Amino acid sequence: MNNYCLVENGKITTGPKPLPKNWKHVRGLNLDLENAKNLGWLPVTVTEPTFDEATQKKGDRVDIIEADSVSITWNVVALTQEEIQQNINNTAKQAIRELEALQTPRRMAEAAADSAGGTTAGRTWLKENRVKIQVERDKIVE
Repeated sequence: MNNYCLVENGKITTGPKPLPKNWKHVRGLNLDLENAKNLGWLPVTVTEPTFDEATQKKGDRVDIIEADSVSITWNVVALTQEEIQQNINNTAKQAIRELEALQTPRRMAEAAADSAGGTTAGRTWLKENRVKIQVERDKIVE
């Protein structure tokens, strides 16, 4: 379904959204696209910007209003060093949570001594997993 914006006095006042069936005094607006255009309802194209999420973010919205259509996109702005570090921290913390979730009771039991039912593979796994967790913790700057 196509989306439209209502443009009044050179500014978008409504939308993007599907063209309404009825609007103010007009019935069947969605069936008469030429009348809709004359009343300020213009088809819209929304383009999400592409950017490197590690160093950039979506900025302010940019509306381009032409005679027969509207285009909407966003500026791309550089992240601050603080935002970059916060993203690194968040990613590392998520990795830690995922690695710690792997340390289930069964896995911990496998890491026990052989006499307690553990295995060499279980102890190796635990050691490697703890190293991975420490690697992620080392990335965090508070």
